[in-house]
Amino acid sequence: MNEKLTSAFQHLRIRFSFFLMPVYFLALSTSGELDFTTALLGFIILHLLIYPASNGYNSLMDQDTGSIGGLENPPEAPRVLYPITLIMDGLGLLLAYLVSPPAALLLLAYILASRLYSWRAVRIKKYPILGFLWVIIFQGAMTYWFCISLFQQEINIFSQTSSQHLSAMILASAMIASTYPLTQVYQHEQDRKDGIFTISMLLGIKNTFKFSGLMIMVFTLFLAGYLISFERWYDIFIFLILNIPASWHFYTWNKKVKSNSNNANYKNTMRMSLLGAGGANLFFIYLSLMNIL
Repeated sequence: MNEKLTSAFQHLRIRFSFFLMPVYFLALSTSGELDFTTALLGFIILHLLIYPASNGYNSLMDQDTGSIGGLENPPEAPRVLYPITLIMDGLGLLLAYLVSPPAALLLLAYILASRLYSWRAVRIKKYPILGFLWVIIFQGAMTYWFCISLFQQEINIFSQTSSQHLSAMILASAMIASTYPLTQVYQHEQDRKDGIFTISMLLGIKNTFKFSGLMIMVFTLFLAGYLISFERWYDIFIFLILNIPASWHFYTWNKKVKSNSNNANYKNTMRMSLLGAGGANLFFIYLSLMNIL
């Protein structure tokens, strides 16, 4: 039993939440005055409960034997994962409801979308375009919307969403779109065996890099426009500086893949995700601090 619980904990992949943190910190940077307890609670709900539960459920459905995001050599996903993910989702919903019932409703929508993405009976992830749109909407705009509804309970988020929040929702989805296809480049064979046809498989490995490069440019332009609209144009230079490591890795990795597609592997993908999320997290933490000070 202890071995199964250990395997279940590994499949929760809590450290993988780091790659999704930029959306949370983007929301934090637009929330104005904020209660620290609420901000901390939002972080716990997403990164220690909901995201890990989603990871665990996905592992249970996939039963992958090869590398998956945040887990290079995954053990067999035990059945005990299912009740664990239900408990974590339930606790996350309860905590959100105690602060903001509308936020809990949005969180429920996210959880259901995550389940439909992986559930064998529906399996949204096996459709390349729909799966791509599903992820960027729910991990991007919907997650941002949940955070703001939790942080600003005085706002009726269903009827009083400001232009800033709408812009940030688009920005959040563009940010996910720039990185998500790259996370699939090393899994083509494994996904093919499982009957999954991802956006990266549709594009091919080399075109996945071209597409992600284009989406990175789109996200950067959106971010520049967003910052200029608030007369903070100079912050774009801070963003570019913080993302030099990620940009350099993307450039050198792309060159390696062009000469040998075997370089589209797990380690290079995780390094790209770590550097990209690291730069984005630092930048939106910086914006959050500027918003507070």
